[in-house]
Amino acid sequence: MPGGRAIAVAALAATAVGMAAWLLARPPRTVVAAADRVALGLALAMWCLRPATRFGYLVYPLVLAAWFRRDRFLPSSG
Repeated sequence: MPGGRAIAVAALAATAVGMAAWLLARPPRTVVAAADRVALGLALAMWCLRPATRFGYLVYPLVLAAWFRRDRFLPSSG
């Protein structure tokens, strides 16, 4: 696509500005909230930069979002 690189860079820059504005306006209060924000930013960045055939890159943000919630999925010890 002609101009595809410029469009991808513009979308990535818009994502970065939007995420920075959101973090400044409403900072996360917990580790889980911070992880969710990082996961969302990573997902948006991956969406802007990934090749069309590489949907596997979108798994990384899902893992990040789930990692800080893993204690909910583990049986309690005691």
